[in-house]
Amino acid sequence: MPYKCNDCEKTFSTVELAELHGVRKGHEEFEEIEASEHKPRTAEEIKETLDRLREKVKDKRRLEQEQYRLEQKKNAEIASKSNKETGDAIEAARKKTQLKEWEKMRRQKAEDVLARKKILAEIEADKKRRAREREQRQLQREGKGQAEKVQKTERAENVSGTSPSSNTARAPATSSRLSIRHAGVTVNLNVPVEETLGQVCAKVMEKMNLPHEPSAFYTTFPKAEFPQSRFTESLKDLGLVPSAVLLLKE
Repeated sequence: MPYKCNDCEKTFSTVELAELHGVRKGHEEFEEIEASEHKPRTAEEIKETLDRLREKVKDKRRLEQEQYRLEQKKNAEIASKSNKETGDAIEAARKKTQLKEWEKMRRQKAEDVLARKKILAEIEADKKRRAREREQRQLQREGKGQAEKVQKTERAENVSGTSPSSNTARAPATSSRLSIRHAGVTVNLNVPVEETLGQVCAKVMEKMNLPHEPSAFYTTFPKAEFPQSRFTESLKDLGLVPSAVLLLKE
């Protein structure tokens, strides 16, 4: 028995062809048409065939809708995952940039501290250098003053017609007045002439709170240096009587 699609007016010789057309095109309205060479079907048979066609079309639509829903869900999951990965990448980049900034600030702060320490050390070194220069100039002035005083005394004795050898012999000095200077600090001592320079050094270290023994003592006028190898000699043997101005050498 032939069939006709009421949606598109096409006819089909068999129910299978009509079913295939309904599945492919999504058409649902079919009817059985008369043909002289075929025996007409009953109304129940026609209705059963048409209902079967409609159900197949509906099943196809439900399947397509389910597939569409699953595909949309899958696309949404992919988009969500992509957005999360993008957000994670952005957050990681932000944290990395922030860490770089913190590291840069830390290095800058450390460099500033070192620069400040260096400047303070240079200022302190300059102060010590200036103090040593002032001390040396003062010692030179004092030494020159003592030399001039001796020269004046000798000239006065020569003018008066006397000489040191004609005067009554002076008693030898029994003590020595020492002025020891270091880093702007002065220590004055009055010690026996037989005392060694090492003993004087011990007293100076105690009074100045020095952490270690100096390598030498020296005078600027006249210029002379007394290293540790001579610390066992007495002040008398070293010519540091009746007085002397000494500087420490670290």
